[in-house]
Amino acid sequence: LKKVDFSSSGGLSSAGWETLLRALRGGCLEEIDFSRCGLDDEDASSLVEELGQLKQLKKVDFSSSGGLSSAGWETLLRALAGGCLEEISFSNCNLTDLKASSLA
Repeated sequence: LKKVDFSSSGGLSSAGWETLLRALRGGCLEEIDFSRCGLDDEDASSLVEELGQLKQLKKVDFSSSGGLSSAGWETLLRALAGGCLEEISFSNCNLTDLKASSLA
């Protein structure tokens, strides 16, 4: 499995996200799409451990994740550090200067 599209899956709880990503461990996932999922800081905290295990990810789409605070963004990007990520989409994420400073 190289690509997973969770777009518009806003009905998942934080525990649901964690369960789904845990099931993807050990594979060769290169692309994951969280666009229009309504991710928030609680979701980010649940995703962090599992995202950190997906070191082969090349592309992640967080489009329309405006509910994340600067702390949520920092949590997600810290989890993705050290991998081979080539592309991240922040389209329609309502980024502010404070949120941008967390992305740097």
